[in-house]
Amino acid sequence: MQKRGQVAMEFLMTYGWAIIIILLAIAALWLLGVFSPSVPTTCQIEAPFNCQDLVIEADSINLKISTGRQINGQLSSAEVNEESCTFTSTQLDDGQTTYVECTGLNLEEGETVVGTIKLSYSRPGGLTHSVTGELSGKALKENLVISGELDDVSLLVNSGTGDSGANLTVNSVDGIAEFTIEMPGAEFSQFYDINNLNIDTNIYDTLEIKYKETLLGADSCIHFSLDYMDPNVGIWTDVFGWTDPPNTWTTNTYDLKTLFPGITITGLRFAFSDFNSDCASTYQTDVEYLRVYKS
Repeated sequence: MQKRGQVAMEFLMTYGWAIIIILLAIAALWLLGVFSPSVPTTCQIEAPFNCQDLVIEADSINLKISTGRQINGQLSSAEVNEESCTFTSTQLDDGQTTYVECTGLNLEEGETVVGTIKLSYSRPGGLTHSVTGELSGKALKENLVISGELDDVSLLVNSGTGDSGANLTVNSVDGIAEFTIEMPGAEFSQFYDINNLNIDTNIYDTLEIKYKETLLGADSCIHFSLDYMDPNVGIWTDVFGWTDPPNTWTTNTYDLKTLFPGITITGLRFAFSDFNSDCASTYQTDVEYLRVYKS
């Protein structure tokens, strides 16, 4: 009995560290997600349709479907996993785009979704045809593109200054982006951008911003605007134009579908400017959040 115990102790002393190292390696791989491989967000469907984009949200699945050339007719139904979906256009023309939305879901953030697509359509005077496809991906956090507190100011890219030596800095304080502007008494403009966005205004219809200004000097002459980049035009355009920021917390909401229909916004910009050369003061413009979502 004593000999068996001695053998067991010798085994543990010899191989125990190796077993511990293996267990730690397995735990590290688990934390890195090796055992939970990522699922690409992708969709495909049979001709004459093309699946151009897919967004899986907490409460819906959104597909951007286009038609090929040399087709006209009517789209009669759309299904995902045998559940009926709505679509924005029934008319099928060369290159026509329609958006398919399937609602009523209750997904957790990161939940994997794999499904089948079925579209039914008919040509003028012809029979009804059905085509199928597949989709996969993971659910986004809620249904927001940009959400919550602007606590990561590294998202904001300083894209240059205008005519003077004005000093504009941005810091994160308690989840709020604080823009501090020291005015030199000369004209200036400066911008901070959020790039690499993909906001399809046919899907995401609401932009909301909460902000305020604190005047730290004697003069009030700063102007603030929020701009967007439309790649079809290639220039920055106002969401709202040059304004004197309010000195109390204010929330502005904008209807993207109405203001900017049918485009994909690729960037948003905070712009600060003073066109009065006699302004010498210090401002602090706080932005608590900037949200883009589907209402």
